[in-house]
Amino acid sequence: MTNRGGIRRALVATVAGACLAAVAVPVATAAPSPGSRPIEIVEDFAPNGQIARAQIVPLNSGTVDATRLGRTTVTEIQRTGPSANRIDVVVLGDGYTAAEQELFLDQVRARWAELTAISPYSSYRNFFNVWAVNVVSAESGSDNDPSLGVERDTALDSYYWCGGIDRLICVDTAKARAYATRAPEVDHMLVLINSATYGGAGYWTRDLVTFSARTSGRPRSSRTSSGTASGSSTTSTTTPTGRCTPARSRPRSTSRR
Repeated sequence: MTNRGGIRRALVATVAGACLAAVAVPVATAAPSPGSRPIEIVEDFAPNGQIARAQIVPLNSGTVDATRLGRTTVTEIQRTGPSANRIDVVVLGDGYTAAEQELFLDQVRARWAELTAISPYSSYRNFFNVWAVNVVSAESGSDNDPSLGVERDTALDSYYWCGGIDRLICVDTAKARAYATRAPEVDHMLVLINSATYGGAGYWTRDLVTFSARTSGRPRSSRTSSGTASGSSTTSTTTPTGRCTPARSRPRSTSRR
């Protein structure tokens, strides 16, 4: 048997750090918002290993039509043994149209190769099974990318500016879980966002990580939705417990969902 517990605890943090570009990420903070809406903590991983925590209003109530789920296909990326003694990683895509599913699979393979080239996963590569679930979106991309207010009709409702942080990408985690269960087993979920803009998030309690599939270059100047610049006194490049409480929930219309 593999040390499933130890590997699982390390997976989300290492995946997020490895999948995002090697660029130091400043973390903006904001005052807590009024009201009693549910709050969830997600984690923002800097490539140097530091972790910042952000408070968000969770998006976790979506459902997926059974017919649509039935049309979903699953591709085996890597299978090294029975799930009883392996860690099963399920990769989902958001913002990939039907015509972009081969692109999605190519990016899954490339990202997995990048991850398993990094220690300790270079040593533990054969302890993982990896599945790609072909989630089809009506439109390419993600909400609020390349700018706040842009809307895309995507299957997992991904969006930048989560919690008021421009690079933080959140998704409907209920929809992600529904699609992920199409794979033979699910221990961890990775969600690739069809965007070249730096971003991602780690949902520690949900075993889920989001990251942009083609991350490159420096991220946009980090600002909160209230306009706080990354160079202000409310911003830290080193504090691992920096928080951003959303002044509002998801900054977009959800009328299409």
